[in-house]
Amino acid sequence: MNTEHQSASPAYSAASFPRPGHAPQRPANALRVLLALDTAEPNTSVLRGLTRRDEFGPVEAVLLSHTPPTNWSSVLSESGLKPDQLIQSDLSAASILSAAREKRASFILLDLNRKEDAQFISIMKHLLKKSDLPLMVIPPPQTLSKSIVEGVFSHVLFATDWTPVSDRALDFVLNFQCRIETINIVNVVNEKFTPKMLKEFKQRIDTKRKSITDTRCANTEFHIYYGQTWEEILKSADDYHATLIVMGANQKLGIKELFRKRVSLGVARESRVPVLIIPGGRKN
Repeated sequence: MNTEHQSASPAYSAASFPRPGHAPQRPANALRVLLALDTAEPNTSVLRGLTRRDEFGPVEAVLLSHTPPTNWSSVLSESGLKPDQLIQSDLSAASILSAAREKRASFILLDLNRKEDAQFISIMKHLLKKSDLPLMVIPPPQTLSKSIVEGVFSHVLFATDWTPVSDRALDFVLNFQCRIETINIVNVVNEKFTPKMLKEFKQRIDTKRKSITDTRCANTEFHIYYGQTWEEILKSADDYHATLIVMGANQKLGIKELFRKRVSLGVARESRVPVLIIPGGRKN
């Protein structure tokens, strides 16, 4: 099903989350995450949603925090994670990346204080530029969508701009196969939609349909939204009761890439569900 919306607002294994384009560095039944925390307590609803179906086997967690909870090990255990190590350090993009590489994390969980907006923006900008690991940004508990109780990966909203970066991110997502109950693929256009654009959109869908069908992922649909990109991504996530938003990110420095980073940052700041950002990789 293809839908168009006009709103008032202007081979790698998913089980071990390897770096896109790289072979897994850990066994397929092991997943290690780095949880960067600068709130009093981690958002346990998301952590439980991450491990809800026990689809990844044991999930080891390294906690990076300046002021960790005194019972940090128990908190992680009760959330379904296997506490591995505590690193007590100031939070910065550099410290997060250093810890993730040293501990060979499969991806990075960011549970950051949104009240410290300048720090959040600074960390996100640098991570979007430098990280070659997937980043999952966790929303504050008070804004978290109730849909998350179904599990983080139950209903995926995939935002695409049809670039190679988005293609690689979609390939990453499709490795989850039947772990995803529904996946809604959304393309936001910022200009008047023409018959030519519609034709191109249909051609792109036809190109992707077979590979998506081959994964046997249930209830895959395509949608077009019109308006401000990051706002429409958030609107579509609400429309389809998403439990996770997935986007690709490029680490080059061109105008289009800077625009994409602004979109990623806007979605990460305002989303009511976790946002998984897949890096496209840097070119020399």
